[in-house]
Amino acid sequence: MRLTKGELRKIQSPLVEFIGYALDLEGMITLSVTLGEASTRTIVLVNFLVIKIPNTYNIIFGRPVQAVHRAVVFVLYFKMKFPTPSGIGVVKRDQRVARECYTTSLKMKRVLPIELLVVQDERKGRGKPVDELEKV
Repeated sequence: MRLTKGELRKIQSPLVEFIGYALDLEGMITLSVTLGEASTRTIVLVNFLVIKIPNTYNIIFGRPVQAVHRAVVFVLYFKMKFPTPSGIGVVKRDQRVARECYTTSLKMKRVLPIELLVVQDERKGRGKPVDELEKV
C-alpha cells in the first residue's frame, strides 16, 4: 500500500491479547474497507492497529469490524455475511490459501521474551511430611 510511518497515529497502550504478551504498537491508521461484490458491496472506514512482528497474516478483522458491519462469520465455510441495503453481502475465502497461511505460521520461529518466565518456589504451599508436623 506504500504507506509511510508519518501516516500512522501514535498509540500509547500495548496490544496484549494478540500473541500472549504485550506488543508495542507502531501506530494506528484509518483505511477504507470494501466488503462484498457488485450490488451487495459495502464500504466503511476501519481503524487498524499496526504492529511490527513477522506474521503470515496481512490484516485481522476482529470483533469491532464485525460489529460495525453486523457481520456473521462462518469459520467452517470461510465466509462472512453482513446485511446491506440491497441484500446480504458475502465475503468468501479460499480454504487452500488459509491452510497454507496456517502451515507457514506454524513453521515461523517464535521467541518469547525472558520476562515471561515465571519462577515459582516449589516448596511454597506444599505439605510437610507427617514426621515434621506439630501437634496443636
